[in-house]
Order: sequence, then structure tokens, then C-alpha cells
Amino acid sequence: MKIVYDKKYLAALKRRQELDLMIEKFSDDGCLLVEDLFQDYLADYDSCDFERSYAKLAVTFYDELGNELTFMLSKKETQYVVKTITKKLDSMTVDDGGGGFGDED
Repeated sequence: MKIVYDKKYLAALKRRQELDLMIEKFSDDGCLLVEDLFQDYLADYDSCDFERSYAKLAVTFYDELGNELTFMLSKKETQYVVKTITKKLDSMTVDDGGGGFGDED
């Protein structure tokens, strides 16, 4: 039996793993900045549904610790980055009942 791998899927999976690693290392303040900058950018995409970059444009951010976050300005990759950053920031601000935020357990 021959196993056939979808090369586009594997490339996309590898890219998401690279983005996840960069976002994990990126500082909270840096994540807040990127999230703020690209929320409106994505809203503009939703209103016109027109791909502007054709995956040829990219942005690079450096946080105060020197960590790098680079991603393409394609709709798909930008949405993934903002969604992942929002998830990271939300996980740090939500009290899950585990005794954080000064709770007296």
C-alpha cells in the first residue's frame, strides 16, 4: 500500500507550526500591538473580500526582547496569526479558577 501525502497540506502545517513557535516566543506587548494593527486590516478584508497581497507581501515585527514575528499579508495567514495571538492573550487574562489573579483558595 502506497501512502500519498498532500504536499500543500504538509507545507501549510509546517508553516502553522513555525507561526505558532514565533507567536509563543513573542512578548505580550508585541502581541497586543500586532493584534491591534491587524484587527482593522482583517475587517477591511471581510468587507471587500478581495485578496490584496497575493502572498507576495510580508511583515516582520520584533518585540522588545528581540523575538521576531514574520508573516505574509495574505488573508489566510493574517487571520491565523491574529486568531492565535488573540487565543494566547485571552488565555493569560481569563481566570480559570486555578487560583490566579489573587484568588484565595
